[in-house]
Amino acid sequence: MGILTPTFARGGCEEYVIALARWAQRKGWSPTVCLPEVEGLATVCRDLAESGVSTAPLTAWEVFRYSEEQFRQSRRDMLRTIREQRFDRVIIVLPTIELGGALIDAA
Repeated sequence: MGILTPTFARGGCEEYVIALARWAQRKGWSPTVCLPEVEGLATVCRDLAESGVSTAPLTAWEVFRYSEEQFRQSRRDMLRTIREQRFDRVIIVLPTIELGGALIDAA
């Protein structure tokens, strides 16, 4: 199971991702949380690791200004991540709706 979130700093969305991953693990899933490799998420990665939840880099994330080219590249990157990780289920958690079109389309 992949939990994908194009986030950049710890807040309510990230607390939800941690809780969701822990819940999925307790239910017998093997969740992997994909998120950008940014400094603001170091404590999220630490807390997931302490719970035994795997993480993987999310390279396909958009910025607040939309461009067709960026959308297409993000979608390609996300498709590659989903295929490489071999997820049988994908959950997308968006901190804001502006940051998820390519992920939703790829899934």
